[in-house]
This record gives sequence, C-alpha cells and structure tokens, in this order.
Amino acid sequence: MVRKGQTESIDVLIAAGIFSFTVLTLFYVLFLAGQAERINAIKVEGGRLPYLLNQNVSEAGFVGGGTVDEAKLLELTNLTYDELRAILGVAGHDFCIHLQDETGNLINITVAPGASKAGIGSQRANISGFICG
Repeated sequence: MVRKGQTESIDVLIAAGIFSFTVLTLFYVLFLAGQAERINAIKVEGGRLPYLLNQNVSEAGFVGGGTVDEAKLLELTNLTYDELRAILGVAGHDFCIHLQDETGNLINITVAPGASKAGIGSQRANISGFICG
C-alpha cells in the first residue's frame, strides 16, 4: 500500500506541474505579450512627436534651427487637447509636450503675462510632479 500512495503522489505532482506551466504560458501569451505590443506602439508614436514639432514638417511645428518660435508655441497653448491631437495625428495615447534646459530642468511655457504651464497636452500626464496642460 505504501508504494501505491507514493505513485499517486507523483502523478498528482506531475499533473500540478503541467497545470502550472499551462496557466503561466497562457498568462504570458494573453497579458504580457499584448502589453509589449502596446508599449511598442507608444514608443513609435512618441518617437514621431519630436519630428512633427519641427517647423518645416507640420503646422504644429514650433522648433527650428535650434530655437523655439514663441509665437507658434503660444498658438499651440490656445488649442484644446483634442485639436492638438488631431493636428499631430496622435490617436490612441496621451502625451505632453514640455521643454527642458540643457541640464534637464523643466522650463515653464508662458501662456499669458503671469501665467505659465508645465507643458501642452493631457491633464493626465505628470512631468516631474507637475501636471501637464
């Protein structure tokens, strides 16, 4: 009888191992693989934004020759988030356009005398603790 109990225990362990492997594989395929695709889509879309902000490329461009066209930047601050998304062709993901100095410090965007923003874009975006938009 002792041998029969030990054999059944081994069968149960093998079955539990196969079940665990199957569950982990399904979890990876269904959740983690889909997550990687979404991350890649965000990277591609985010990589296009600097290009689209060039003055020679799109109507939303405000950067050219290493300088910022402040008048054009001010125009963009007056657009709604949905209008800006439409101009830039950013459909599926939130974004925030912000400026940094050469040491990485955030430069506020002046929208009116005495008023400034951390960036232009989604209210849900957070840049170093500052809300965008």
